[in-house]
Amino acid sequence: MDKSYFLPIGYIVDTDNISYRVDSKHYPIISLVVFDLEKAELVPMKMEEVPSNNAFKYRFSNARNNDFIFEIIEFVIESNPLRKYTIHCGSDYFNIGYGYCLPIYSKDMELIKTFGGSFGSIQIDRHLSLDITFNPVFDYKVCVRHIKSVTLCALSQEIPHLADFLPIFNKLSDGVYENNGVVVITDDFKGKSLIIPDKAKCIRITAYKTELDEIVFNSMFKSLYTTGSSLLRTVRKIYISKDTSKRQLSQIIENIRIRRLIVSDTLAKLFCAEEFDSYYDYLLEYNDLAKKILVGIEVVVY
Repeated sequence: MDKSYFLPIGYIVDTDNISYRVDSKHYPIISLVVFDLEKAELVPMKMEEVPSNNAFKYRFSNARNNDFIFEIIEFVIESNPLRKYTIHCGSDYFNIGYGYCLPIYSKDMELIKTFGGSFGSIQIDRHLSLDITFNPVFDYKVCVRHIKSVTLCALSQEIPHLADFLPIFNKLSDGVYENNGVVVITDDFKGKSLIIPDKAKCIRITAYKTELDEIVFNSMFKSLYTTGSSLLRTVRKIYISKDTSKRQLSQIIENIRIRRLIVSDTLAKLFCAEEFDSYYDYLLEYNDLAKKILVGIEVVVY
């Protein structure tokens, strides 16, 4: 059965039945707000309507029991900021503190406010995240992980898979996907020659089974990640631009070194510290190490 791709984003609350206590305001939750990745739009969805084959799990699944109280509590007077906003589901209470974001919407799908942070950042891969903003308009983009994840409270904490987010990428060809300059290469790529698209700023290669004869790197990429891929271990020819920087060259060589299991603590430390000039100079000084890393690979400058 094919998967469905509804990403839980937030909740719709019943604004006609908001209740007040001495120190708190209570918003009854009536349904989920999900991001339909295939149509790239927000839609309301009752919990019982979430397909069993959905790629993403939602938090507080016990709220499907209509006997449970399911609400958001906003404390008007609260000395502890970690308890200012709380989700109440049955006998469970969940504080919306630092590192969390929960947007709430009206029945007309108008944003009322966001509790916690003003944006969400979902880790979709070891190196990539999906950043979502809600105000002034809903927007999203895939980018290199640059901050700690900001969890969407409606989403289960199960770690998602990059493959489940491919519907929001533009499919350039079989196994080649792009979003916001992030290019992903998967096992669906079956060619022997891989040409990295010109628009690629970040290259994420996950293909494991594919054997590659040659790869043509674009001149503008800023980062290259091949964790979990064997592709650079089997490549025979690499094309690089005459304008390739030491940063770019260091990333290509370091990814090949790691994939070929060649040990060099010095290169690893220099790369992690982003000391790319020193990385390049070290390879010039220890030419035998450079030859060992690149053995069997022809490098062509275009």
